[in-house]
Amino acid sequence: MSSYVNLPDGPQAAAQVGERLKAAAESFQQRSAALLSRIQGLDGGTPWGADKAGKAFEQQYHKPMGEQGTLAHALQDRLATAGKVLDEVGTNVVTAMTNYDVADQTGGTDIAGVM
Repeated sequence: MSSYVNLPDGPQAAAQVGERLKAAAESFQQRSAALLSRIQGLDGGTPWGADKAGKAFEQQYHKPMGEQGTLAHALQDRLATAGKVLDEVGTNVVTAMTNYDVADQTGGTDIAGVM
């Protein structure tokens, strides 16, 4: 096992975490979609109020942030893709640990063949 990466429980344990992330992604996406729907419903009004603090919040919430659009748009965009991103992270962890394990085994075999 490589000494460059510290995986005390081995790459399989890390891959299992990736699998759990992937499994949670669908439920997380459903919850994110429900939250997004609620936010979009509230955005039609002014739930932050008309007082000084509410107006300051509204200004920042609808202020352009460059390529991302407004904070409101960026928040809604992130919520819309949250489950997909979680699934991708899980997939990447599983892939990385599979590749790590294969590379480590291949390297160990190659080194053993030289000795």
